[in-house]
Amino acid sequence: MEKINFTIAIPTFNSIKNLKKSINSVLNQNIPSGVNLTIAISNIASHDGTYDYLETLKKKKKFNIHNSRFDKTDSQSLNLYCLGNMIPNNSNWVWLLGDDDQLTHENVIANVCDKIINNFDEDLNLVVACGANRCRQTNEI
Repeated sequence: MEKINFTIAIPTFNSIKNLKKSINSVLNQNIPSGVNLTIAISNIASHDGTYDYLETLKKKKKFNIHNSRFDKTDSQSLNLYCLGNMIPNNSNWVWLLGDDDQLTHENVIANVCDKIINNFDEDLNLVVACGANRCRQTNEI
């Protein structure tokens, strides 16, 4: 398998404090050399400082951001539609991450990509990733 184009997609609304933690958990990942990472974020109506924060991130290389101020809407479906447009066409895999979710350790993306590479076949279309310590407390992947 060639390089993996991997996108973390985050819709957000009025969650500046949690969003910063979520983004930092992605930025602190050990990304394997065979993975191109993009972070796609959509914000359409936040009024808690999220807009200004995302404007500072637009200048950074890994980010694709839809950031607008619609005064009279907080439509989740519109936000997800805008997020879909931020995901690069060449993405092989997309991880939808809530704006209040955090990746639990620095090798989460590497582990998921390793599982994809080592189990890849044409029928592999979906990977469900969950911290094993949250669901079974086994610490297994």
